[in-house]
Amino acid sequence: PPGMVCDEANNTSYRQRMLPRVLRRMDLTLTTPFIRTALESRGITAHYREVGFPMLMPNPVIPTDQDISMPKDKINLLFTGWLCSDIRSPKYFLELARHLDERFRIVFMGKECELLRERFDFDTKAEVVTLPNQPYQVALNAMAGADILINIGNSVPVHMPSKTLEYINARKPMVNFHKLPDCPTLHYTRRYPLCLNICEDGEPDLQTVS
Repeated sequence: PPGMVCDEANNTSYRQRMLPRVLRRMDLTLTTPFIRTALESRGITAHYREVGFPMLMPNPVIPTDQDISMPKDKINLLFTGWLCSDIRSPKYFLELARHLDERFRIVFMGKECELLRERFDFDTKAEVVTLPNQPYQVALNAMAGADILINIGNSVPVHMPSKTLEYINARKPMVNFHKLPDCPTLHYTRRYPLCLNICEDGEPDLQTVS
C-alpha cells in the first residue's frame, strides 16, 4: 500500500515498525527507482535492485462484439483504467472539458468510470460516454481507435498508472495530466514525442483553451 512507502502520517505504527524489518531480512528486493528513493529517504536501507518495465510489444487489434464506437466525424478522447478518484481525481481535466464543443467525444472506460457523473458536477457540450470495466482486448481496441489518449496521474509520488506505458505503446497522441512536479509518469512521457505533459499544480488557465 502507498502509505507503507511514502505516507507515514496515515500509516499504522505496526506497519512503520514492520516494513523496515521485513525489507532488511530479504536477500534481494526488486522495486522501481521511485519506491527505492522513497524508502531510502526514510532511512530504510536494504539490498535493492531497480527494475523497469518490460520491453514494449505491439498492441494487437482483435475486433470483439463489445468494442466501443469511435465515430470518424468526432475527435475521440479516451481515458481507460481505474478512475480511483481519491488519488487520481479527474477534476482538472473535467474543468477543461467544459470548454469543448460538439466536435469532441470523451470516453471514460474502466473501473469506477461509470460513477463519474455521480462524483463530479461538470457540464460540457462534448459527448461524454462513461463505461465500467471492460475486457482488456476492448481497451486495446479503444486505444487504437481513439484520436487522443488521456492520462490522469496519481497524487501518490511513488505510483505510476500502469496504462502510461500501454498508451505509449499505442503510438497515439497523448495528454498526460500530472499532479506532482516530479510525477513518475514524466520519467517516460518526456521521452515520448507525441505526449503533452500538463501539470495540475494550480488552477487551469481556461482563457487559453479553445
